[in-house]
Amino acid sequence: MEAYTMRSQVAACAAALLLSVAARSQDEVAVSFDVDALVARFDELAALDLWPGFDPRKTPLAIYDGRRTILLRHPNPPPEFKPRDDGKPGRAMSGRHPAVVANSSAEIGGVTTGTVELPSLRGKSLTEAAAVVLHETFHVYQRTAMPDWSGNIAVLFEYPVDDLDLLTMRRIETVALREALNTGDDEARRWAAAALEARRRRFERLAEQFSTYERAEELNEGLAQYVQMRASGRRYSEIPPDGFAPDAVRLRCYATGNAFGVLLDRFDPDWRVRLTADSKQTLDGLLADAIGDALRQPAEIPQTRLAELRAAAERDIAALRKQRAGHREAFLGADGWRIEIDASAARLWPQGFDPMNVELLRPGEVLHQRFVKLGNDAGAVELHGRPGLTVAAGDHPLYNGVARVLITGLPQEPAVTSEHGRVEYTDDAVEIHFTAASVERSGRVITIRLRGKGD
Repeated sequence: MEAYTMRSQVAACAAALLLSVAARSQDEVAVSFDVDALVARFDELAALDLWPGFDPRKTPLAIYDGRRTILLRHPNPPPEFKPRDDGKPGRAMSGRHPAVVANSSAEIGGVTTGTVELPSLRGKSLTEAAAVVLHETFHVYQRTAMPDWSGNIAVLFEYPVDDLDLLTMRRIETVALREALNTGDDEARRWAAAALEARRRRFERLAEQFSTYERAEELNEGLAQYVQMRASGRRYSEIPPDGFAPDAVRLRCYATGNAFGVLLDRFDPDWRVRLTADSKQTLDGLLADAIGDALRQPAEIPQTRLAELRAAAERDIAALRKQRAGHREAFLGADGWRIEIDASAARLWPQGFDPMNVELLRPGEVLHQRFVKLGNDAGAVELHGRPGLTVAAGDHPLYNGVARVLITGLPQEPAVTSEHGRVEYTDDAVEIHFTAASVERSGRVITIRLRGKGD
């Protein structure tokens, strides 16, 4: 997963990416592990044939273990990192480094570095956790070797997730792809052809920016997931029998990209080499070439099943709308103190957010459930581990700027300080620093009003 720096959808969708139930090796019962054990297992898995030209051991790593951040294999460690007290490899600093906001990648000391939040891997086996780290280091490799392999995240906020016809066609494609993964080669080719035909018809109706996004994210997250599954000894991420939730567009790309890779392993063993040599190709295009004549005889889903998929899609769209309304009501009605940042005179701009933990509640309103950082020339606000709501200043929910930020449900009065226009507040999950702002208090609402350049 990449936190975008410039996962209730998580409850509904997380099961879609559970690892397959293949037999577990002896280390799969592990419930905890330290950084050095994780890195040792990572190095063992890195020696496998994961991807042509990809050596994960060359990637710097920053691992937050809940108490400190350990920097490994970094050519130019920043001064805040000191030699480890135990004399083991790498350097360490107390607490979480600001760049480590997720299992992702970030620039640390001017070098792109794989970042890992070890607490987020609790409950995984050592092998599973090491495979997640490989996923993130593959992203670092991608950014250099295949820079085009990334979808425009801005498009995701405008994706037509509640279009019944498009969702039904997407579910048909997903079901056919799932069948292709679970049948013998001849039938698999026909089911793959069915998936590709469903995609062709869907993409004819879908605006090009959205189909381009899906294909790019299949290369980006789908192939990182493919590498992760390959390293852990599993074939692919589980695909739900009835498809993914309506708004799980990005999450679905993890599974479909992974699935295309697994099918290509069966029908075109040299596909990884050819894709590395020509990174402009798409995974569905490669699969179409690989299955050849099967494209003329795709498998067919029974009409009764098609009707079931459409009815389920209609129910799920209604449930999504209800869910969004419920989440909005719960957030705005949360008991406790609240902070409101009025940025109408000095727009805030996205500097980082977790794309797996955002929800468009209404046009222009985005609920960030885990992490978001917004800023302008006068300062920034960052939430990590606490939800926040952003209200758009323009047509796009985020990328034309943010006019308001709401933080609700604070258990006690936030100690916001204001002196000579400088406003600050920090707690375990919120950091606010602005140099041109004022503070107003009304009941249990604290409003921080940002000043425009002419004020």
